[in-house]
Amino acid sequence: MSVLIDSGLWIAFYNNRDQYHEKAVALMKEINSGSYGALLSSDYILDEAVNYCLTKYSPEKSIFVGEAILNTTDMIKITPDILTRSWELFKADKQNKPDERFLSYTDCTSIMAAKMLGISQIVTFDSRFRKYVKVLD
Repeated sequence: MSVLIDSGLWIAFYNNRDQYHEKAVALMKEINSGSYGALLSSDYILDEAVNYCLTKYSPEKSIFVGEAILNTTDMIKITPDILTRSWELFKADKQNKPDERFLSYTDCTSIMAAKMLGISQIVTFDSRFRKYVKVLD
């Protein structure tokens, strides 16, 4: 059993002004208890979280969050097979109703990695994931 940590959780956990900070702290405490198995992130999630923190906060915060992700999780490498299937999901997701928000390509890589690698759930604050995988929130 394992759980994939989305970039939104990392960002909220390390930013005490984030609207989801308290929820992120509670979730990380629960996850760190070991009841969900291994903590996983991907190279794409790392990229998304680090770049978000660099753009919204500071170089120091982006390095801090990047180091935290690298030092506390097992890293999934998005393989060519996951990449291809993610692209198909990305295109299919854009067929949503006009009033629905779309998944990012990084989100699609997370969903496909979870499905293809047998990851039990994704921890995210983004409700759009629910359409495709089990979400812990």
